[in-house]
Amino acid sequence: VTDSGGTEIGAGEIDFTGSQIDPRDAIITVTSGDPANGGFQVDLDFSENVTSFSSGTVSTIATAEIDGNAEGSLTAIAVTEQGAIELSYSNGETETLDRIAMTNFPEPQRLEQIGDGLFANRGDGTPRLSSSGEDGLGRLVSGQVEASNVDLSQEFGNLILVQRGFQASSQIISISNEMIEQLFAIRSQG
Repeated sequence: VTDSGGTEIGAGEIDFTGSQIDPRDAIITVTSGDPANGGFQVDLDFSENVTSFSSGTVSTIATAEIDGNAEGSLTAIAVTEQGAIELSYSNGETETLDRIAMTNFPEPQRLEQIGDGLFANRGDGTPRLSSSGEDGLGRLVSGQVEASNVDLSQEFGNLILVQRGFQASSQIISISNEMIEQLFAIRSQG
């Protein structure tokens, strides 16, 4: 077996009894690199639909049908609405991994920020793990930045009301102060 550059990446021998393959030699394992570090291992199974005809001491096998995938590299990572991590490859294949857990804290006000988006739970009760959109939790959306949940026009209106209330309270205090001064002035004259 050779790669696209013509380098041999595996070899094996198939024996035939008559025109049928010997079952002990039906599977050849081809390994390229270390499978744990990005290499691969493939078992070539010649147990079905392989026949022999005599053409000398060396023969070549060509595939009539391929049921695997072409080599592909990772092109995109996304998160589904259910919170699953989905990997897309250049050969058109996709792979769905585990889901991202979301946590519901019984006392979210007792979370303490410890830096860089990390929080410590200082509250009582056990946090509950769920998936995206389950049990009243929010949902994960891939490639999105959460918008502010503050209605700016409403908050500006509230700010104006508070400011007017502060001004009115300030005037009441000023008028009360003037009335007390006048009262002391009348009392001291009498």
